[in-house]
Amino acid sequence: MTTAAVENGVDDIVYQIMEGALSPENILIVTNFNGAIPSRKSVMDQVPELQEGGRLYLYREQLEAGISVLRPLTPAHMTIYNTMQSVYADIIGGADPASTLEKASKSIDEVIVENGWNNI
Repeated sequence: MTTAAVENGVDDIVYQIMEGALSPENILIVTNFNGAIPSRKSVMDQVPELQEGGRLYLYREQLEAGISVLRPLTPAHMTIYNTMQSVYADIIGGADPASTLEKASKSIDEVIVENGWNNI
């Protein structure tokens, strides 16, 4: 919630909207629609694919064990993602891993500097 909501006297309404958006019922509706993993364990408990034996259970186990990692908080996320996608394909195709990764790293750094994201 922004300070503007408080300053404009609508903070109670904004809180109600946020509370509704984060309700288990709404999370289940949204994640059923967009295919995302629910952010609440109580909602994961309602999804058959996330139960033991379900096709996404391994993913849930990794989340609950703290094995998964958040994507980087950077505007360069898509640059990194796309570059690494190419890196994986190149290495699987027989490219030298060390030189491929070094080239990718330089490419990512160039995009970050070019866009001024290194000053954020």
